[in-house]
Amino acid sequence: MTDATERRRGDDDPLVMVGRVLAGQTHELTNVLAIVQELSGLLEDYAAPQQGSRIGERLSSVAERLRRQAERGQRMVADLNALAHAVDHDHLAIDLGAPLPLAERLVARYARLKRIDIAWTPAVGIPSIAADPYRTLHAIVAAGEGAIARARPDTPVTVCARIDDGRLVVEARIPSPDDTISAHRSQVAPPALGCSLEWRPDTAPPTLLLTLDPFSGGAP
Repeated sequence: MTDATERRRGDDDPLVMVGRVLAGQTHELTNVLAIVQELSGLLEDYAAPQQGSRIGERLSSVAERLRRQAERGQRMVADLNALAHAVDHDHLAIDLGAPLPLAERLVARYARLKRIDIAWTPAVGIPSIAADPYRTLHAIVAAGEGAIARARPDTPVTVCARIDDGRLVVEARIPSPDDTISAHRSQVAPPALGCSLEWRPDTAPPTLLLTLDPFSGGAP
């Protein structure tokens, strides 16, 4: 890549410190989870000679649960590490196929708590574009969270992202919105993100539209 498509974030940006600390902690957590996996394997070894007995079954069950949770933790740590490195550059050639799956996983717990079935439409046919990876991810997550907050429980929501005239546009379609949520709340843009968040209740289906402009990166 050339300097026109890649620019590291300056050390004076507070996000650099946050990313560096978070990346370091995720590496340490990876080591912790690796030890948990090793111990689960050791527990399985202890259980093997006692197969068929109650204690053997209990040891095997505990070992399996430890292994599954360690693997779950490793997936979460991988996402946190990706989030940490999203702040490395403020100008980088990216495509929307990368931040969309990460955004989906980052808001998954919120969606479960609200009982919202949220579907993230993959970005197809979008070329690499010079953008700020962190602002791009932040905008997509903000749109997803805004849609979840606006939707009624046990209803589907669809989120898609596209490039429109050099701007990032994230569109969340909400067939059954919660009308008790104030319109003002849905129009407030995420702080310091430099984007607009617009609620369009009269479209079919009602849509929450987030636009990040300019999309080229740098400070808002």
